[in-house]
Amino acid sequence: MSSVNNHSPDEIEWLNVKDVPHNCLLGPSISIVLATFNGEKYLSDLLDSLKNQTYPPLEIIIGDDGSSDQTIELIVQFSKHSNTTVGLKRGVNQGSSENFLSSARFSSGDWIIFCDQDDVWNENRISLTIEEISKNSDVCAIFQSCLICDEDLTPRSNVLFPGSHLPGLYDINSLGIPHVWPGFLQVLRRDVVKVAFLGSRPPQDYYSQNKNCIAHDRWTFILASMLGKVSVQDVSVAKFRRHSRAQTGFYDGKKNRLNKFRQVSQIRFERYSNFYIHFLVLQAFLKRDISLNSNVPRYLINQTSKQYLEWATEAKILSMLLGGAKLGRLSYWFLVGLAYSRKHKNIKFINQILVNIILRILRK
Repeated sequence: MSSVNNHSPDEIEWLNVKDVPHNCLLGPSISIVLATFNGEKYLSDLLDSLKNQTYPPLEIIIGDDGSSDQTIELIVQFSKHSNTTVGLKRGVNQGSSENFLSSARFSSGDWIIFCDQDDVWNENRISLTIEEISKNSDVCAIFQSCLICDEDLTPRSNVLFPGSHLPGLYDINSLGIPHVWPGFLQVLRRDVVKVAFLGSRPPQDYYSQNKNCIAHDRWTFILASMLGKVSVQDVSVAKFRRHSRAQTGFYDGKKNRLNKFRQVSQIRFERYSNFYIHFLVLQAFLKRDISLNSNVPRYLINQTSKQYLEWATEAKILSMLLGGAKLGRLSYWFLVGLAYSRKHKNIKFINQILVNIILRILRK
Protein backbone atom coordinates (compact mmCIF):
# COMPACT_ATOMS: atom_id res chain seq x y z
CA MET A 1 0.00 0.00 0.00
CA SER A 2 1.11 3.57 -0.59
CA SER A 3 2.50 5.56 2.28
CA VAL A 4 0.47 8.23 4.00
CA ASN A 5 0.52 11.52 2.13
CA ASN A 6 2.35 14.15 4.16
CA HIS A 7 3.02 16.44 1.21
CA SER A 8 1.41 19.78 0.55
CA PRO A 9 -0.61 20.01 -2.69
CA ASP A 10 1.46 23.13 -3.42
CA GLU A 11 4.70 21.16 -3.46
CA ILE A 12 6.31 18.88 -6.00
CA GLU A 13 8.90 16.19 -5.44
CA TRP A 14 11.44 15.75 -8.23
CA LEU A 15 12.08 12.03 -8.12
CA ASN A 16 15.10 11.66 -10.40
CA VAL A 17 16.33 15.13 -11.30
CA LYS A 18 19.94 14.30 -10.30
CA ASP A 19 20.02 11.12 -12.37
CA VAL A 20 18.70 12.44 -15.69
CA PRO A 21 21.19 13.90 -18.17
CA HIS A 22 20.38 17.29 -19.63
CA ASN A 23 18.44 16.94 -22.87
CA CYS A 24 19.64 19.27 -25.62
CA LEU A 25 16.35 19.44 -27.52
CA LEU A 26 16.53 20.67 -31.10
CA GLY A 27 12.93 21.85 -31.10
CA PRO A 28 10.19 23.02 -28.73
CA SER A 29 10.10 21.42 -25.28
CA ILE A 30 7.13 19.32 -24.22
CA SER A 31 5.82 18.84 -20.70
CA ILE A 32 3.57 15.85 -20.08
CA VAL A 33 1.07 16.35 -17.25
CA LEU A 34 -0.33 13.06 -16.00
CA ALA A 35 -3.17 12.76 -13.47
CA THR A 36 -3.36 9.53 -11.47
CA PHE A 37 -5.71 8.00 -8.93
CA ASN A 38 -5.66 4.29 -8.05
CA GLY A 39 -4.43 3.51 -11.54
CA GLU A 40 -2.15 0.55 -10.88
CA LYS A 41 -3.96 -1.78 -13.29
CA TYR A 42 -3.10 0.10 -16.48
CA LEU A 43 -0.49 2.63 -15.42
CA SER A 44 2.57 0.61 -16.44
CA ASP A 45 1.34 0.38 -20.04
CA LEU A 46 0.94 4.13 -20.17
CA LEU A 47 4.32 4.87 -18.59
CA ASP A 48 6.08 2.50 -20.99
CA SER A 49 4.51 4.32 -23.93
CA LEU A 50 5.76 7.65 -22.58
CA LYS A 51 9.24 6.23 -22.16
CA ASN A 52 9.24 5.01 -25.79
CA GLN A 53 8.50 8.37 -27.41
CA THR A 54 10.74 9.02 -30.41
CA TYR A 55 10.89 12.71 -29.44
CA PRO A 56 11.59 12.81 -25.69
CA PRO A 57 9.57 15.10 -23.42
CA LEU A 58 11.34 17.65 -21.29
CA GLU A 59 9.60 16.36 -18.16
CA ILE A 60 6.71 14.31 -16.88
CA ILE A 61 4.70 16.00 -14.13
CA ILE A 62 2.51 13.50 -12.28
CA GLY A 63 -0.28 14.65 -10.00
CA ASP A 64 -1.61 11.89 -7.77
CA ASP A 65 -4.96 12.46 -6.09
CA GLY A 66 -4.52 10.29 -3.01
CA SER A 67 -4.06 6.79 -4.46
CA SER A 68 -4.32 3.93 -1.96
CA ASP A 69 -3.04 1.19 -4.29
CA GLN A 70 0.41 0.67 -5.84
CA THR A 71 0.24 3.75 -8.08
CA ILE A 72 2.93 5.72 -6.21
CA GLU A 73 5.26 2.72 -6.12
CA LEU A 74 4.90 2.27 -9.88
CA ILE A 75 5.69 5.95 -10.44
CA VAL A 76 8.80 5.82 -8.24
CA GLN A 77 10.08 2.69 -10.00
CA PHE A 78 9.43 4.28 -13.39
CA SER A 79 11.41 7.38 -12.42
CA LYS A 80 14.45 5.26 -11.56
CA HIS A 81 14.67 3.95 -15.13
CA SER A 82 13.46 7.02 -17.00
CA ASN A 83 15.68 9.32 -19.06
CA THR A 84 13.13 12.08 -18.50
CA THR A 85 12.78 14.17 -15.35
CA VAL A 86 9.79 13.01 -13.31
CA GLY A 87 8.03 15.23 -10.78
CA LEU A 88 5.39 13.98 -8.35
CA LYS A 89 2.76 16.22 -6.77
CA ARG A 90 0.52 14.63 -4.17
CA GLY A 91 -2.99 15.73 -3.29
CA VAL A 92 -6.17 14.25 -1.88
CA ASN A 93 -9.64 14.25 -3.46
CA GLN A 94 -9.08 17.22 -5.73
CA GLY A 95 -10.92 15.66 -8.65
CA SER A 96 -9.29 15.15 -12.02
CA SER A 97 -9.73 18.71 -13.33
CA GLU A 98 -8.15 20.32 -10.28
CA ASN A 99 -5.44 17.67 -10.33
CA PHE A 100 -4.55 18.39 -13.95
CA LEU A 101 -4.47 22.17 -13.62
CA SER A 102 -2.67 22.32 -10.29
CA SER A 103 -0.04 19.88 -11.58
CA ALA A 104 0.44 21.82 -14.80
CA ARG A 105 1.56 24.82 -12.73
CA PHE A 106 4.84 23.04 -12.09
CA SER A 107 5.57 22.39 -15.78
CA SER A 108 8.19 24.39 -17.67
CA GLY A 109 7.90 23.18 -21.26
CA ASP A 110 6.97 25.34 -24.24
CA TRP A 111 3.97 23.08 -24.80
CA ILE A 112 1.86 20.99 -22.43
CA ILE A 113 0.10 17.68 -23.11
CA PHE A 114 -2.44 16.33 -20.63
CA CYS A 115 -2.26 12.58 -20.11
CA ASP A 116 -4.72 10.01 -18.71
CA GLN A 117 -3.48 7.08 -16.65
CA ASP A 118 -5.14 4.26 -18.57
CA ASP A 119 -4.40 5.09 -22.22
CA VAL A 120 -1.40 4.17 -24.35
CA TRP A 121 0.41 6.69 -26.57
CA ASN A 122 1.77 5.87 -30.00
CA GLU A 123 5.54 6.27 -29.98
CA ASN A 124 5.38 9.10 -32.53
CA ARG A 125 2.79 11.20 -30.71
CA ILE A 126 5.18 13.94 -29.63
CA SER A 127 7.01 13.76 -32.98
CA LEU A 128 3.75 14.47 -34.81
CA THR A 129 3.20 17.40 -32.46
CA ILE A 130 6.64 18.84 -33.20
CA GLU A 131 6.10 18.45 -36.96
CA GLU A 132 2.83 20.37 -36.73
CA ILE A 133 4.42 23.16 -34.69
CA SER A 134 7.26 23.47 -37.21
CA LYS A 135 4.78 23.79 -40.08
CA ASN A 136 2.46 26.22 -38.31
CA SER A 137 4.41 28.32 -35.83
CA ASP A 138 1.43 30.57 -35.05
CA VAL A 139 -0.86 27.88 -33.63
CA CYS A 140 -1.63 27.94 -29.92
CA ALA A 141 -3.13 24.45 -29.70
CA ILE A 142 -3.11 21.15 -31.56
CA PHE A 143 -6.11 18.88 -31.24
CA GLN A 144 -5.27 15.28 -32.03
CA SER A 145 -7.17 12.05 -32.69
CA CYS A 146 -7.10 8.50 -31.39
CA LEU A 147 -8.67 5.04 -31.65
CA ILE A 148 -11.25 3.92 -29.10
CA CYS A 149 -10.22 0.54 -27.70
CA ASP A 150 -11.56 -2.02 -25.30
CA GLU A 151 -9.95 -2.99 -22.02
CA ASP A 152 -7.33 -5.07 -23.85
CA LEU A 153 -6.46 -2.19 -26.22
CA THR A 154 -8.19 -3.83 -29.20
CA PRO A 155 -9.62 -1.05 -31.40
CA ARG A 156 -13.42 -1.11 -31.59
CA SER A 157 -13.28 0.34 -35.08
CA ASN A 158 -10.93 2.13 -37.43
CA VAL A 159 -12.91 5.35 -37.10
CA LEU A 160 -10.88 8.11 -35.48
CA PHE A 161 -12.18 9.75 -32.31
CA PRO A 162 -13.54 12.38 -31.87
CA GLY A 163 -13.91 12.88 -35.63
CA SER A 164 -16.00 16.03 -35.24
CA HIS A 165 -13.86 18.33 -37.42
CA LEU A 166 -11.95 18.03 -40.65
CA PRO A 167 -8.17 18.19 -40.32
CA GLY A 168 -6.46 21.51 -40.89
CA LEU A 169 -6.02 24.98 -39.43
CA TYR A 170 -8.85 26.88 -37.79
CA ASP A 171 -8.87 30.62 -37.15
CA ILE A 172 -9.81 32.24 -33.86
CA ASN A 173 -13.30 31.29 -32.65
CA SER A 174 -14.03 29.14 -35.68
CA LEU A 175 -14.07 25.64 -34.17
CA GLY A 176 -17.47 25.81 -32.52
CA ILE A 177 -17.00 26.04 -28.77
CA PRO A 178 -20.07 23.99 -27.74
CA HIS A 179 -18.00 21.01 -28.83
CA VAL A 180 -15.18 20.08 -26.48
CA TRP A 181 -12.01 18.28 -27.50
CA PRO A 182 -11.09 15.71 -24.81
CA GLY A 183 -8.24 16.89 -22.63
CA PHE A 184 -5.97 13.93 -23.29
CA LEU A 185 -5.94 14.86 -27.00
CA GLN A 186 -5.11 18.53 -26.44
CA VAL A 187 -1.62 19.91 -26.97
CA LEU A 188 -1.50 23.43 -25.53
CA ARG A 189 0.97 26.26 -25.86
CA ARG A 190 2.18 27.47 -22.48
CA ASP A 191 0.39 30.84 -22.63
CA VAL A 192 -2.99 29.11 -22.99
CA VAL A 193 -2.41 27.16 -19.79
CA LYS A 194 -1.12 30.24 -18.00
CA VAL A 195 -4.34 32.11 -18.75
CA ALA A 196 -6.22 29.16 -17.24
CA PHE A 197 -4.22 29.68 -14.03
CA LEU A 198 -4.99 33.37 -13.67
CA GLY A 199 -8.29 33.07 -11.88
CA SER A 200 -11.11 30.77 -10.94
CA ARG A 201 -12.79 28.69 -13.61
CA PRO A 202 -16.36 29.53 -14.60
CA PRO A 203 -19.13 27.68 -12.77
CA GLN A 204 -20.98 24.87 -14.49
CA ASP A 205 -23.77 22.82 -12.94
CA TYR A 206 -23.41 19.79 -15.20
CA TYR A 207 -20.42 17.72 -16.33
CA SER A 208 -18.48 19.28 -13.46
CA GLN A 209 -16.08 17.00 -11.63
CA ASN A 210 -15.50 19.05 -8.50
CA LYS A 211 -16.52 22.37 -6.98
CA ASN A 212 -19.15 22.82 -9.73
CA CYS A 213 -16.56 24.40 -12.02
CA ILE A 214 -16.17 23.93 -15.72
CA ALA A 215 -13.99 20.92 -16.56
CA HIS A 216 -10.34 21.67 -17.25
CA ASP A 217 -10.47 20.49 -20.87
CA ARG A 218 -13.60 22.49 -21.68
CA TRP A 219 -11.94 25.58 -20.21
CA THR A 220 -8.63 25.12 -22.04
CA PHE A 221 -10.54 24.39 -25.26
CA ILE A 222 -12.40 27.68 -24.91
CA LEU A 223 -9.23 29.61 -24.17
CA ALA A 224 -7.28 28.04 -27.03
CA SER A 225 -10.11 28.76 -29.47
CA MET A 226 -10.11 32.38 -28.32
CA LEU A 227 -6.36 33.00 -28.16
CA GLY A 228 -5.19 31.88 -31.57
CA LYS A 229 -5.24 29.44 -34.44
CA VAL A 230 -5.64 25.76 -33.68
CA SER A 231 -4.70 22.74 -35.72
CA VAL A 232 -6.68 19.50 -36.00
CA GLN A 233 -4.77 16.30 -36.78
CA ASP A 234 -6.58 13.23 -38.12
CA VAL A 235 -3.83 10.70 -37.42
CA SER A 236 -4.24 8.41 -34.41
CA VAL A 237 -1.78 9.32 -31.66
CA ALA A 238 -3.05 7.06 -28.88
CA LYS A 239 -5.21 4.13 -27.88
CA PHE A 240 -8.13 5.35 -25.80
CA ARG A 241 -8.87 2.52 -23.37
CA ARG A 242 -12.50 2.16 -22.31
CA HIS A 243 -13.27 0.06 -19.26
CA SER A 244 -15.79 -0.18 -16.45
CA ARG A 245 -13.80 2.06 -14.07
CA ALA A 246 -13.14 4.83 -16.60
CA GLN A 247 -14.37 8.22 -15.38
CA THR A 248 -15.54 9.23 -18.87
CA GLY A 249 -17.34 6.00 -19.61
CA PHE A 250 -19.82 7.57 -22.02
CA TYR A 251 -17.19 7.44 -24.77
CA ASP A 252 -18.15 3.89 -25.71
CA GLY A 253 -17.63 4.20 -29.46
CA LYS A 254 -21.24 3.37 -30.23
CA LYS A 255 -24.19 5.55 -31.10
CA ASN A 256 -26.84 5.55 -28.42
CA ARG A 257 -30.04 4.19 -29.99
CA LEU A 258 -33.03 5.97 -28.55
CA ASN A 259 -36.33 4.31 -29.42
CA LYS A 260 -38.73 7.08 -28.49
CA PHE A 261 -39.01 10.62 -29.79
CA ARG A 262 -40.03 11.61 -26.28
CA GLN A 263 -36.62 10.65 -24.96
CA VAL A 264 -34.84 12.49 -27.77
CA SER A 265 -36.76 15.70 -27.29
CA GLN A 266 -36.42 15.62 -23.51
CA ILE A 267 -32.66 15.22 -23.71
CA ARG A 268 -32.39 18.05 -26.21
CA PHE A 269 -34.64 20.25 -24.15
CA GLU A 270 -32.48 19.78 -21.05
CA ARG A 271 -29.34 20.37 -23.09
CA TYR A 272 -30.60 23.58 -24.68
CA SER A 273 -31.87 24.87 -21.35
CA ASN A 274 -28.50 24.20 -19.70
CA PHE A 275 -26.57 25.69 -22.60
CA TYR A 276 -28.58 28.90 -22.45
CA ILE A 277 -27.55 29.56 -18.84
CA HIS A 278 -24.06 28.18 -19.35
CA PHE A 279 -23.27 30.41 -22.31
CA LEU A 280 -24.50 33.52 -20.54
CA VAL A 281 -22.36 32.67 -17.50
CA LEU A 282 -19.31 32.13 -19.71
CA GLN A 283 -19.91 35.41 -21.50
CA ALA A 284 -20.08 37.29 -18.20
CA PHE A 285 -17.06 35.43 -16.82
CA LEU A 286 -14.94 36.27 -19.85
CA LYS A 287 -15.81 39.95 -19.66
CA ARG A 288 -15.19 40.14 -15.91
CA ASP A 289 -12.47 37.71 -14.83
CA ILE A 290 -10.41 37.30 -17.98
CA SER A 291 -10.36 40.98 -18.81
CA LEU A 292 -9.29 41.89 -15.27
CA ASN A 293 -6.74 39.14 -14.69
CA SER A 294 -4.95 38.65 -17.99
CA ASN A 295 -3.25 40.35 -20.87
CA VAL A 296 -5.63 38.89 -23.43
CA PRO A 297 -6.42 41.56 -26.03
CA ARG A 298 -9.76 43.23 -25.52
CA TYR A 299 -10.90 42.59 -29.08
CA LEU A 300 -10.52 38.83 -28.58
CA ILE A 301 -12.59 38.92 -25.40
CA ASN A 302 -15.29 40.98 -27.13
CA GLN A 303 -15.37 38.65 -30.11
CA THR A 304 -15.69 35.55 -27.96
CA SER A 305 -18.30 37.17 -25.71
CA LYS A 306 -20.37 38.08 -28.76
CA GLN A 307 -20.18 34.51 -29.99
CA TYR A 308 -21.37 33.18 -26.63
CA LEU A 309 -24.31 35.58 -26.70
CA GLU A 310 -25.26 34.25 -30.14
CA TRP A 311 -25.08 30.66 -28.91
CA ALA A 312 -27.13 31.53 -25.85
CA THR A 313 -29.77 33.12 -28.07
CA GLU A 314 -29.92 30.03 -30.28
CA ALA A 315 -30.18 27.75 -27.25
CA LYS A 316 -33.00 29.88 -25.83
CA ILE A 317 -34.99 29.78 -29.07
CA LEU A 318 -34.56 26.03 -29.47
CA SER A 319 -35.50 25.31 -25.84
CA MET A 320 -38.68 27.38 -26.19
CA LEU A 321 -39.67 25.57 -29.39
CA LEU A 322 -39.00 22.19 -27.81
CA GLY A 323 -40.98 22.62 -24.65
CA GLY A 324 -40.30 25.90 -22.91
CA ALA A 325 -43.19 27.70 -24.60
CA LYS A 326 -46.84 26.73 -24.65
CA LEU A 327 -48.24 25.54 -27.96
CA GLY A 328 -49.95 28.86 -28.51
CA ARG A 329 -46.59 30.63 -28.43
CA LEU A 330 -44.84 28.29 -30.88
CA SER A 331 -45.58 30.52 -33.84
CA TYR A 332 -44.03 33.50 -32.04
CA TRP A 333 -40.79 31.67 -31.28
CA PHE A 334 -40.77 30.19 -34.76
CA LEU A 335 -40.84 33.70 -36.23
CA VAL A 336 -38.15 34.83 -33.79
CA GLY A 337 -36.00 31.93 -34.92
CA LEU A 338 -36.53 32.72 -38.60
CA ALA A 339 -35.69 36.39 -38.04
CA TYR A 340 -32.54 35.43 -36.15
CA SER A 341 -31.50 32.99 -38.88
CA ARG A 342 -32.03 35.59 -41.58
CA LYS A 343 -30.09 38.25 -39.71
CA HIS A 344 -27.10 35.96 -39.17
CA LYS A 345 -27.48 34.12 -42.50
CA ASN A 346 -27.56 30.83 -40.64
CA ILE A 347 -29.30 28.21 -42.78
CA LYS A 348 -28.22 25.42 -40.44
CA PHE A 349 -30.14 27.02 -37.59
CA ILE A 350 -33.34 27.00 -39.65
CA ASN A 351 -32.97 23.23 -39.98
CA GLN A 352 -32.55 22.96 -36.21
CA ILE A 353 -35.72 24.98 -35.71
CA LEU A 354 -37.72 22.68 -37.96
CA VAL A 355 -36.37 19.53 -36.30
CA ASN A 356 -37.24 20.82 -32.84
CA ILE A 357 -40.77 21.77 -33.85
CA ILE A 358 -41.29 18.28 -35.27
CA LEU A 359 -39.96 16.71 -32.09
CA ARG A 360 -42.24 18.93 -30.01
CA ILE A 361 -45.29 17.85 -32.01
CA LEU A 362 -44.36 14.17 -31.87
CA ARG A 363 -43.80 14.38 -28.14
CA LYS A 364 -47.41 15.35 -27.49
